[in-house]
Amino acid sequence: MAFLLAFLAACAFALGTVLQQKGTVETSAGARDPRFLVQILRRPVWLAGLGLQVVGWVLQAFALKDGALMVVQSVTSLSLVVALPLGAKITDQRISRRVLIGAVAMVAGIVVFLLAGSPQGGTSQPDAAAWWAAILATVVVIGLLAGLGRYRTGAVRALLLGSAAGVLFALQAAVTKVFMTQLGHGVAALLDNWTTYALIVSAIAGFVIQQSALRTDVPERGMPLVRQTVMVHAKADADIIAVRPLLGWPNVTLLTGAEVTNLQTDDSGRTVTGVVVSRDGNREIYTGDIVAVSAGAANSAKILLNSANDAHPHGLANGSDQVGRNYMFHNCKAIAALCTEKNDTIYQKTLGINDFYFGTKDYEYPAGNIQMVGKSNAEAMRGEQPEKTWFAPEWTLADTARHSVDWWLTTEDLPVPENRVTTGKDGHVHLTYTPTNAEEADRLYHELKKILNHTGMAAHHVFRKNFYMDMDVPLAGCAHQAGTCRFGTDPATSVLDINCQAHEVDNLYVVDTSFFPSIGAVNPALTAIANALRVGEHLRSRMA
Repeated sequence: MAFLLAFLAACAFALGTVLQQKGTVETSAGARDPRFLVQILRRPVWLAGLGLQVVGWVLQAFALKDGALMVVQSVTSLSLVVALPLGAKITDQRISRRVLIGAVAMVAGIVVFLLAGSPQGGTSQPDAAAWWAAILATVVVIGLLAGLGRYRTGAVRALLLGSAAGVLFALQAAVTKVFMTQLGHGVAALLDNWTTYALIVSAIAGFVIQQSALRTDVPERGMPLVRQTVMVHAKADADIIAVRPLLGWPNVTLLTGAEVTNLQTDDSGRTVTGVVVSRDGNREIYTGDIVAVSAGAANSAKILLNSANDAHPHGLANGSDQVGRNYMFHNCKAIAALCTEKNDTIYQKTLGINDFYFGTKDYEYPAGNIQMVGKSNAEAMRGEQPEKTWFAPEWTLADTARHSVDWWLTTEDLPVPENRVTTGKDGHVHLTYTPTNAEEADRLYHELKKILNHTGMAAHHVFRKNFYMDMDVPLAGCAHQAGTCRFGTDPATSVLDINCQAHEVDNLYVVDTSFFPSIGAVNPALTAIANALRVGEHLRSRMA
């Protein structure tokens, strides 16, 4: 019975800990902030975890009443193993291979200990000297671990504080066993016994240390700063610096959950008279004097092609048959250059090289742009190359990442009419694409290796990762798509005029990267922004 109660206690401790961690990490106050306790007490998930912890202690106490301390504690320590799948399920995280191996080893160790060691019940009333020695040793160890934890962050802090809580809970279990022997002697006996007060003190101290450990963030280095930046709206993205300020204007409305399916025109086909929207399962039509389409290269072409009518049988504004053609999305490679020294940089995207943008000394064609990219980590390496890293222990990937200096290579993707977006009968996007400029991309990679080998940093140790050359990558994997509604002065070879107005429709503009006649070898975002400002000035003068 003691074994069963101990195992149930382990399960209750595991689920309780997972729920409490979920509640603590969602609080805004730090573990030493007085507001922390107030915040966690308001979280039902944390309170549920606390209730399970109490249930676990009660089950453990009754297991200790009749069972040997070493046996019960060995079984209840399985809560660490039980917590792994529960935590992974609740937090939607992946259990690493290293952690899984550690869990299996722990279970095996406990089984060997119980079978080979055959621990037997000892005395339930140790002498005072033994108690004082145990208490003194516990205080010293906890003081060292908690003291070191105060000056550490992330996973190290969580490990130190968690270990301190574990040591204290071990002493608490011994005290609990003695306490349970006094339970049947009445309230007066409990109040007169020192173990009652030791149990209260150890429970409070263990609670504080454990919550501090659970509150500790354990993301990749630098992530807390990123999270704080997002929380205070300091990230200079389109949402923060463009969309949110515009929502304060009375003539701006943002619809969510809405998809433009097609555009309607008058009988002549020269004027857009309605924007058809699917929203929350309903069909809605919006009108305006001027319509601007900015859905991205693939989806802007999709909208125009799906807007075919009698006046535009091949798609709206597609008399040139150029809508959807000349799809481009850059030739990109990510390179992790490995060196003998550790690279402790967190934000390393600080260097760009354009020496080969217009060719090299021994190669006349443009090769592209080289720049640094965000720091590699073990999780990213496994996610990018799962089939090649399946048998690699987590520590080998982490060590590789610590020694990597990471680069992003961009080579121009050429505008080819056969590389195009089309739509099927269901209106969905179909992409036909053949890579271009592969030789130039290889040349750029060759130049990077020459530089790295010259510095002595990565001689014979360059690991190549190719992200976008594999056409199994879905459209969502492309951030730099462009070119499907190119602008120009000749309506026979372009969709838009130089102001991004459709040649064939008087009040239709396409203002995103679709207008690019070529894509270059740099991020197109700044060009798209500059063009949007230019077209905006044109529209303001037109509406004046």
